[in-house]
Amino acid sequence: TSPTVIDCVFRDNQSVQIYVYSANGGAIYINGGAPAIDSCAFINNYAEAGGGAIYCKNFSDTLITNCTFNSNYSMKGGAISNTSSSDMAISLCSFVGNNATFYGGSIYHLDSQNMTISDCSFTANFASSGGLTSRGGAIYLQSAAIDISQSTFSSNVSDLAGGGVATMNGQAMI
Repeated sequence: TSPTVIDCVFRDNQSVQIYVYSANGGAIYINGGAPAIDSCAFINNYAEAGGGAIYCKNFSDTLITNCTFNSNYSMKGGAISNTSSSDMAISLCSFVGNNATFYGGSIYHLDSQNMTISDCSFTANFASSGGLTSRGGAIYLQSAAIDISQSTFSSNVSDLAGGGVATMNGQAMI
């Protein structure tokens, strides 16, 4: 399926666990398909495990444009978690004050195909557990490929590695 979400506000939504670390996608959960999300605001959403605002998996092909992600929170991917062979394109978006306990204050990209990010800004995002275990203040990439262009990273923080971007066994073109 290819749903389109346009001009929406997702505020104070939660995905809380039934099983340990099973709750994903505080605002939107995508399992396959090719959704387009345009001109939306994601504010203060929470997911116990991954993707405080958006969680994608299982061969999804997601397009996100002109969106704002502010103050979303999760264990992995404060704003977005993209996993399980999913492609994603993000453009003209802003990420401000998102927080992940472990990986990717704004974006967690794991075991996926390709992600492209263009003309985006990442400001004051955090990957912080209060110890030395968190990586990727703005973006964390593992076993995946990412292409980042014409984007700005400022004042992002990580406890351990990559205040802006951290990569582990991945391919990053910045």
